[in-house]
Amino acid sequence: RDYLLKVRIQLHYEAGRQQDLFTKDTQLWMAEQRRIEGTNGQRPVELLMQEYFRHSKAVAEITERFIKTHRPQPLLSRIYDFLMTHRSDSILKIAPDHLDVIPKYRSQVCNSLEEILKLFDTASLYGISIAPDLLDAIRESALTLSPTVSNRAIDLFRAIMDRSTNLGSTLRTMSETGILNLLIPYMKHAYCLLQFNQYHSYTVDEHTFRAIEAAETFFTDDTSLGSSYRHIEKKDILNLAILLHDIGKGYGEDHSKMGAMIAAETSVRLGLKEDEQKLLVFLVFEHLNMAHLAFRRDISDPDILFAFSQKVGSPEKLRMLYVLTAADITAVGPGVFTDWKSELLGDLYERTMLLLGGKHSRYNREQRLSRVKQQVRSYLDLPQLLEVEEEQEESWFTELFNSFSPHYLLVTPPERIAADIEILRNLPSDQIVVEGEFEPDTGTVNYHVIAPAMYSQSCFHRMVSVFTSRRMEIISAQITTSASGGVVDSFRVIDHDYASEVPRTRVQTIETEIRKAVIGESDAKTMFLNNRRFQESAGLSGEFDLGRVEIDNQSSRRCTIIDVIAHDRTGLLYIVSRAISRMGLSVVMAKISTHLDQVVDVFYVIDENERKIEDGVRLQEVKEQLERTLHDFELEGYKRYQRV
Repeated sequence: RDYLLKVRIQLHYEAGRQQDLFTKDTQLWMAEQRRIEGTNGQRPVELLMQEYFRHSKAVAEITERFIKTHRPQPLLSRIYDFLMTHRSDSILKIAPDHLDVIPKYRSQVCNSLEEILKLFDTASLYGISIAPDLLDAIRESALTLSPTVSNRAIDLFRAIMDRSTNLGSTLRTMSETGILNLLIPYMKHAYCLLQFNQYHSYTVDEHTFRAIEAAETFFTDDTSLGSSYRHIEKKDILNLAILLHDIGKGYGEDHSKMGAMIAAETSVRLGLKEDEQKLLVFLVFEHLNMAHLAFRRDISDPDILFAFSQKVGSPEKLRMLYVLTAADITAVGPGVFTDWKSELLGDLYERTMLLLGGKHSRYNREQRLSRVKQQVRSYLDLPQLLEVEEEQEESWFTELFNSFSPHYLLVTPPERIAADIEILRNLPSDQIVVEGEFEPDTGTVNYHVIAPAMYSQSCFHRMVSVFTSRRMEIISAQITTSASGGVVDSFRVIDHDYASEVPRTRVQTIETEIRKAVIGESDAKTMFLNNRRFQESAGLSGEFDLGRVEIDNQSSRRCTIIDVIAHDRTGLLYIVSRAISRMGLSVVMAKISTHLDQVVDVFYVIDENERKIEDGVRLQEVKEQLERTLHDFELEGYKRYQRV
């Protein structure tokens, strides 16, 4: 009470009035006022908030225990509990909704880690809680128990971790009583550990328990995710990996590497076999990799798939990494693991599983392209007349088909490719075709744009300006320019103006605006001003990273990959895409606002000669120019993309 009261008084003092909202700005101010010194892994504000959450969480736990202990119980309910309660091992009393110990044995049970773990194991098995006063006794005993973990205690803990139900709630209670800290001492560090940024909704320990609970829900999932979870044999190792996946945060180093070191040490402490130790360390170290590939890379590229499958090595490891990744994303915050992200992650899983099963031929690029070509040709109504005419038609088709990038041909349905080829062949030089379609399964609208060569130079960022001005969230973009100059672009967007199905009239309006923007009949400034409904959000505090740019010139043979990592603000994508265009680069593919820990926009680009950027000096210039663009955008905000 004293601690929280002091915080409240400081908030009032700083605001000069009654102000009970503990915002990020006031958190920064208070950390400075209290002269808290940061560490290598935690900033002053993170140390302040860890202390704050420890106090507020203690209040919440005490309140919950008080309510459970003193809530009045109706007479019939007490009679029912009495009749349904039975004993186990002459020590335990198992009631319909809680577990207790016969009073004369309580001291014996609470002074033994093995007996306490047996309590938690039994409670988890029956799906009931432990009596509040018994938990208080366990909490007191945990302070004096020996840190040494016996083989019996390890066996009981692994039995608990092997469960597919009630594990999340069990681990929460073990953490609240201090028992989890005895088994895994590093959990103390994660308790109420805050990451002060825009991307995380929970403290590290809360995020971890939510990830465990998310994995439990996969048991009844009827997708490949649920099937993968049910087929995992060593669920105790999987759940231990989920428990430890973020344990390396707050040390000032790469948390995956630090987590792997902690996992190795923990595996020895828990007496895991050598193969189990390696598996646990692998899962913790690689827990971000699958999301990175699914959301930020072209998984139709056989080189990327092959390298990933080689790293994973076995179907069981892939299943465990898949479940861990999905659970991790789900636990970042409400609504983060969207249907679209689930689809991308599932696609990577299925493709990799085929490779691990030895079916490499299916993903041989040349064979796949040949099959796609045959399928596309079957959808086209090519005339079957004279032999000369047939040769001309076949030559035209082959030339246009081969002018498209392999990525476009391999990820686009054959019927769509055929339709695009037919449209491009007959498209007048001054016309643009825009087709929008709402997809109920993903809740997104796919806008397909086909334009002649004369519009290829600035087509991408002009289309982005339409979606930006309408406050639509672009979650992916496929940008294709054929060798003949024809443009075939697809944007998948979420229209936040509609909670359910996007009406056809809205789609038609956006189609018209895209045509005008690409042709040049409307400009970005006008669209932004016409559709601006509210003030832009306040600028970021200097404590936040304004953004950075990473260049990957290894993952793709054809393209240079640019990762733009920044706080997601209205207009960011437009500013970045315009900067890329002005540097003479063409965007071949983009993955937009797909994130796990951060907001990331990914661009596959080629230069004026349709090649990846090989010159090191130019690569550095691209990086520096984009970072200046991010910095200037954060300083000027909305005004900057009004100037075209």
